[in-house]
Order: sequence, then structure tokens, then C-alpha cells
Amino acid sequence: MAAFRAEWATPEYWLAFAPSLHVASGTILRRGLVPFCTDEAPAALRAALAADGFFQLAPPEDCGLFDDGGGWGVDVAALGDAVVALGEAGWPPIYVLVYDEAWVLRGRLAHTLRGAADLAVNFDFAAFHVRAGGNAQTLAAGWAPHRDRDDAAHVGGAVADGFAADGAPKCATAWVALSDAPPATSCLYCVPRQRDPGYAAGDGGRSPLEGCFAAGPASFRHVRALPAPMGGVLAFSHRLLHWGSAPDAGAPPRVAVAFGAGSESSPLAA
Repeated sequence: MAAFRAEWATPEYWLAFAPSLHVASGTILRRGLVPFCTDEAPAALRAALAADGFFQLAPPEDCGLFDDGGGWGVDVAALGDAVVALGEAGWPPIYVLVYDEAWVLRGRLAHTLRGAADLAVNFDFAAFHVRAGGNAQTLAAGWAPHRDRDDAAHVGGAVADGFAADGAPKCATAWVALSDAPPATSCLYCVPRQRDPGYAAGDGGRSPLEGCFAAGPASFRHVRALPAPMGGVLAFSHRLLHWGSAPDAGAPPRVAVAFGAGSESSPLAA
């Protein structure tokens, strides 16, 4: 590990990678207090989480609340560019959290997740930079198929205490596209709840893939592609079986950031 350098503790160092972004600006951070602007009713979002294990949101509407930054109130494209610039300098994608704009995304999504499923955002973060080739700070493909909370690692919690009475999850992730994420550049894929026998019942010690695709090739028709435009949101349950695809050769980077959330009464929120 490289020895600590004093310049790393200065806003100027990080702003050199993204001059249009901000570090420790109260004016920008306060934008995170503004709810996400969408026509989707919270009850409909909760119903989708309960029935399908996920919901998608288009980039927020420009409600005229900000002088710049469009519907999010921040420059989402610049955040994506910052991830790429940081990676070229050897910094992992998660260092995008040094910028205030990333915390605005988290703050605005907090209102949506609270209203939709009574989930509070926590400090479970992830960031992704997927591209064909690249360097040590990029992924050649999205993560392989997985559940964010599997029943083997969270015995008695992820399944038995993982859902409200109506089927809404007590733990979820909100994934925000910082670049366009069509299949060609790598997007997320999933098996919806209705097609996943281990989603709520548990996988019984076997791979969730065995349960989802037990019927053979015909089972693969139930896989759902979840492409997203830049600024779009995908929120999904801790039990949704999901993965990221590999990009085409020469495709532009796919960049995203994700924020965890959970019920304050559930240990899964930790």
C-alpha cells in the first residue's frame, strides 16, 4: 500500500480529477434533502418490490428546483467521468464518494426508499466501472449471479426475517447508472421473484442457479434484462438473483454507484 500523502486530504487533489464537481460544499449537499421527483406512487413501488423483487425508475423529472444539474440537481455524467478518471489514476471506483454529488444521489433516494418500503439508507456502498480491457480498477464484466444476502451466510435472517407481511423486503439496494447501461456496455440481469423458488423459501444449501434453471433451457426465457439510461435507478431486494453482463469489445465504460438500505428493525440493515 502506498504511504499516505497529505495532498489526499485536500479537496484540491480530488477536484483535479473532476473540476466541475464539489467536495464539502454545503450548498450542493443540501440538494440531497429534496425528494426524488417521480410520478410513481410509493404504493406501486412497494408492490413491485414485493411481487417482482425490484423496481425501476427513469431519471428524475426536472421539477425546476435547481438552477443546474437537471432532475437530479447534480451533474450525473460528470460523476461517471470522475469514476473513469479516478480509475486511470489507480483509485477504485468507490472513491467517487469523495464528491458531494454522490451524496446528493443517496440523500434523494432516501426519501423514495423510505416512502416505498420503509427502508432507511445505510452505509453499505458499492461503485462499479465495467469496461472491456481497462486496468486494475475496472471490471471486465459485472458481478456473477448472486444474492446480496444469501441464506447460508445469514442463517434465519435473509429468509425467515427478510420480508414484511406483504412480501416487501426488509433490505434492498438502490443502483444508479452514472452512464447509459444498455446490454452492449453491460447492464444488470435478474430472475424475477415469481420465477425464483429460493427467493423467499431459501436455497436449501444449493446454488440458486440450480433452483431457477431446474427446468432446463426453457428456464432461461425468464431472465429479465434491466437496461438503464444514465441517471436511471434500479432498486432491488436482498434476495433478488442478479448479475452484470460482459460488455462488447470497444463499448464505452458502464459506471454505476449503489446504496444499501434496510428496515431499522432488521439485522439485515447492518
